[in-house]
Amino acid sequence: MGVDSGIHIVQRLRHRPDQADELLHSSSARGVFFSALTTLCSFTSLAFNTHQGTASMGLLLSVGIVLTIICSLLVLPALAVKRR
Repeated sequence: MGVDSGIHIVQRLRHRPDQADELLHSSSARGVFFSALTTLCSFTSLAFNTHQGTASMGLLLSVGIVLTIICSLLVLPALAVKRR
């Protein structure tokens, strides 16, 4: 999922380099965000399971998805944009 989100963001930056400043307002960023959000909600529901192993796996996956969102939408565009 992290690779897929990163590919979508990089493709958007390559397709429209003049609009790199407005990347977070684009449809690609919204698509990546809402896709990750739905996955985050499903993994978070596992964290409330009574089985200790399943609950810890749900918590771990939720933290991973949050970090994926942050890296795909904030870190990757900041590193990909060329400075003038």
